[in-house]
Amino acid sequence: MNRFKLNITPKMPGLVPPLVMVGVLVVLLPVFILMTLDRVKKQDEFIRERFLITGTSLIRTFEAGTRIGLG
Repeated sequence: MNRFKLNITPKMPGLVPPLVMVGVLVVLLPVFILMTLDRVKKQDEFIRERFLITGTSLIRTFEAGTRIGLG
């Protein structure tokens, strides 16, 4: 029996098959991209709103200053 010793190496238990990694990337990458694009869109809307508020405030301040200077 010892004459026919098989040369089999045990598999490492922590090794993840490459196809599983590819599958995870295929599933998670579109989710990550969609979440990022949604966040960028919301941030763009927020920045536009803040600029509009700031611009309106500056215009009102300038108008008030000119009214005081004229009167």
